[in-house]
Amino acid sequence: MSRKTIAVADVLNFANTALALTLASNDPEGPSRRRGVIQMIEPVLFHTDNYKGYTYLPSEIDPKDGTLWFGYDDTRRKYFS
Repeated sequence: MSRKTIAVADVLNFANTALALTLASNDPEGPSRRRGVIQMIEPVLFHTDNYKGYTYLPSEIDPKDGTLWFGYDDTRRKYFS
């Protein structure tokens, strides 16, 4: 099998897209799917010294005061590049 490489930024974009897609659906397994994406992307970012943090998606933030809603979903996030 030939060896292939991919840019970490591309993997990050794939992960953020997957996190956003599962957010858009009412899939009852959405949080589990998002946890899987998170468990995949964080080690890649840490091991390549590309981790720059994440932010919660606007759906989890109260626009009145900028704090997280009570009972927010920790898997609803976007990673920085």
